[in-house]
Amino acid sequence: MFDIGFWELLIVAIVALFVVGPERVPGLIRSTGQWVGRIRAFTQSVRQELDQEISKVEEMKRLTQEQMEIFNRNALAENDKPTVPTAAGRSAPVVPNSAVSDEPSGPQPADVASDASPKPATTKTD
Repeated sequence: MFDIGFWELLIVAIVALFVVGPERVPGLIRSTGQWVGRIRAFTQSVRQELDQEISKVEEMKRLTQEQMEIFNRNALAENDKPTVPTAAGRSAPVVPNSAVSDEPSGPQPADVASDASPKPATTKTD
């Protein structure tokens, strides 16, 4: 990541020796090491979290692909059923003869109650 070699570190150490002073250099090196350790731990934690999220996304992608395959198989199975063209130009599934009965289904005109016809008005005479 950073291309820091031995000579660069030596120059930084000499400049730190002149700026900070010889008595405070060990404490500076110690605190710098602690900060570097914290940064490394943080980056490792972020890397692990990203790897976990990427694996979750890959799992969701795999499940989505499986669902699409199942959907496509079901759609193909539906398309393989025999159909008859309708008046609207669409295809309707063929109903087997055993499913068709001679009995009409739904309400028939005779089933409608006779209450629907208007009744003559009655007048009361005293």
